[in-house]
Amino acid sequence: TDRPDFCAQCDAPWNGGSANAWALYGMGIQVKQTTGYTVENNVIYDTSNGGVSIDVTRNMIVQDNAIERSRIGIAASDFTPTGGCPSTSASEHCYNQDNVIRRNTIIDTGRINLVEAAISIAGNDSATRHQGSEFLAQVYNNVIVRPGYAGISVRNQSSDPGDVLIANNTIFGDTAFSRHTASRGIVIARASTAVNDPVIVRNNLFDSLGAEGLAISSAAAAGTQLDGDFFGNTASFSPCEVLWNGTVAADSSSVSGGTCSTLPAYRIATGQEVHGGAGAPDFVSPSGLIPNLHLRTTSDAIDFGIPDSVVTTDVDEQTRPRGVGWDAGADEY
Repeated sequence: TDRPDFCAQCDAPWNGGSANAWALYGMGIQVKQTTGYTVENNVIYDTSNGGVSIDVTRNMIVQDNAIERSRIGIAASDFTPTGGCPSTSASEHCYNQDNVIRRNTIIDTGRINLVEAAISIAGNDSATRHQGSEFLAQVYNNVIVRPGYAGISVRNQSSDPGDVLIANNTIFGDTAFSRHTASRGIVIARASTAVNDPVIVRNNLFDSLGAEGLAISSAAAAGTQLDGDFFGNTASFSPCEVLWNGTVAADSSSVSGGTCSTLPAYRIATGQEVHGGAGAPDFVSPSGLIPNLHLRTTSDAIDFGIPDSVVTTDVDEQTRPRGVGWDAGADEY
């Protein structure tokens, strides 16, 4: 979408210069101001800005795409007008809502920007979004390999994001790009504190990252619920497994400072990650440019997770659970 007139047919204000500028940087697929479409089964690589961008969209499904070597793998942004959305009517298109991102494979992101993630969710709480919104985004069963700044990030736009589910994603390997110091797993920069509007993080698998598996800012702490996440090679999480109570930088995406803890210490201090833990993921073939991150029969991630009524299949569309419990990560053995 390297076209300056990409959104010439969009309704105001999305046909203005600031909105069109996003399309100038090289995007595999960009969907804007749209409801009810599916982006699936695409192979996208060597894009300077991103693989798939869903902007001011509703009821979108982004699934089964392979994205390699881009700034961002999949991004959801609002681009809310400076003066605010005209109303919260369901007929408006100012905010993302009810979007599902699942079963994508994303490899070697972070080519340009220092703080972007393989999957980036930016949005608002339920009170700000359009009428009829059930959730902002559900992100599950994705396989992310060697992300730049982070595998998945959640940040705010006009208000703090709420109703986000991040579950059963496998995030593996340290960054391939020298501009990044190390890869993080999931970064929650902001989260809504509204009742029944949390950011939920559960049953994700982190392994062989160079930085923290989880990074949560002080601004996001009250609105984030974390449990059942699995940490693989704990020696690779440097300087610690969980960074919490940190400060959100001016870019609104990155988190720094705060308390650096082991997972057990974080659990004692916060009451989060009651069922979280560590072990050997024992992947089928974790080496190489495109590793096979399915679990082997000896994996400690099998039956490790907690029940989840949303994630009832895995990355291969096999039913969950297949054993006595949900496996951590994208694969259900």
